[in-house]
Amino acid sequence: MSGLGTLAETEVLDLVLRGTVYPKLAVTRMSLHSANPGDAGSNELVNVVGSTYARQICSFAAAAGGQAALSALVTFTYLPSGPVPYLGLWTTAGEFRGSVASGLSTPLVFGASIIVSTDTIFEIVRKVD
Repeated sequence: MSGLGTLAETEVLDLVLRGTVYPKLAVTRMSLHSANPGDAGSNELVNVVGSTYARQICSFAAAAGGQAALSALVTFTYLPSGPVPYLGLWTTAGEFRGSVASGLSTPLVFGASIIVSTDTIFEIVRKVD
């Protein structure tokens, strides 16, 4: 079975990440996860006394070549300590849409901040049988 073509990937990315085609289910929030969030957004960071973790607003540039990038930086501040190997993607209504690896290999120290760059690329990973 072959994967989707680049045009189809681009259209799906625009639909899922920007809501540019019906239904309007755009991703508008980003979360941090201490382990693989699976299909439901599990393992999201939890606030501890003194931390201010919360999902942050995000937006995406138009997809091109089967990839999309953030249109602005996403900043998380004063975080609890621990690993953050995944970023989660959510709609305003709280529907989990998926996740990507964060690229962070060192656990956070209490009070740390994370800035997710506009260089962060989101793409559909093709399954090849």
